[in-house]
Order: sequence, then C-alpha cells, then structure tokens
Amino acid sequence: EELAGDILNYFWLDSTRIGCYVLDVVGHGVSAALYSVALSHFLSPFSANSFLYSTRDEESAHRVIASPVQVAEGLNQTFFDGGALRFFTLLYGIYDTQNGVFDYVSAGHPPVIHQRVEGRASVQPATGFPIGVVENPQYEPSQICLHPGDRLFLYSDGLTEVHNPKDQMIEEEGLCRILDQHQPLPLVKTVDAVVQSLRSFTDKDSFQDDVSILAVQRVK
Repeated sequence: EELAGDILNYFWLDSTRIGCYVLDVVGHGVSAALYSVALSHFLSPFSANSFLYSTRDEESAHRVIASPVQVAEGLNQTFFDGGALRFFTLLYGIYDTQNGVFDYVSAGHPPVIHQRVEGRASVQPATGFPIGVVENPQYEPSQICLHPGDRLFLYSDGLTEVHNPKDQMIEEEGLCRILDQHQPLPLVKTVDAVVQSLRSFTDKDSFQDDVSILAVQRVK
C-alpha cells in the first residue's frame, strides 16, 4: 500500500557458488526505499565497495569470497550509528551448486523455511541482531544441506504478518501449510500460488507491508 524497504537479489559469486539475500529496512516511505537501494550496492558482486569478498588472494588474481558471517559483520561495522535510528534485517546465504550446501547468516530476519522433497516444510532457527542495532554483535553461521528436489524460501515479514478479516496473523506455520499445499507445482508457480493464497487469506488485493520471497531449489 506504500513504498517500503524490502529488497532482494541473487548472483554468481564464482563458477559454482551463488549468493542470495533478502533485506528489510525498518520503516516505510521514500527514505527506507532509498536506503535499501543504497545497501544493495554493498551486496553486489560488481561493486567496488562490495562486502561479498574479503581481501584479495595474494597468490592469484581471484577475490576471496567472504563468509555470510563476515558479510554481516562488515555491514554492521559500517552502518552502526549508535542510536539505531536506521537499521535493517538481513538473511544472506551462499549456495554451493556442487554439493547442495547452503551456508547463511540471519541478522534479525525471519527464519528460512526448508521444504524437503519428501516431507513437510519446516522453519529453521534464526538468531542474530539486526544490522546497526548493536556495536559488536555475535553472528552465528548456519547451514542447510539440500537434497535433489529440496527447496528453500527466504522472505520478509510482510508474508507472515498479514492479517485476515478476523485480525489473525498467518505466521510461519501458516506459510508452511501453504507451501506444503503447493509443493507439487514448479517452483515459480509455487511462489505465485503463495502470493495468491496470502491475498485470499487477507481478502484484499494489496498488502499493507512489502511482500518479498526468494525461492531456491536443488535440481540435481
């Protein structure tokens, strides 16, 4: 219903690993939206100021990929202002296409949902302060191993905090039920079905908050 601060992206970090994130700046309006766009430059593999790579390997011409925890720590060191007037949540992960491992960090963001090819969708634990709130937070690395056909869903709280006409929130459990109902669909159609199911739940055509979702599936 109004401009806000969600943004997401995915990109190749090297020939075998893909980085992806969902980011949500606190607040609404033009300032939150512009802040999220500015942050996206620090989470781009093409930017000279990218946090996605650590120091260059002195023995080769290749950049060294920063771990998700290093990315979160670097962002926090840069954007901590002491007063937390502007902060954001982040879920950033690196998917290895060779072994199906997804390494990630959560900085105050809604938890990842892991949907196994045989089994129900489950919410994975999420820890960590939002970026910019605490001066020296301790971010913990997390890992999920995907088997062929498994899916991951990264999303903003706009999905789980939607309300129905009875003022009930759908929450993570409701989102998992929707994903299980539409698991047989191809991944893109599953995402479309989730958004349509949320509209049906709210009985509205639009959402009060940003609704962002990024889906990952291991094919083989």
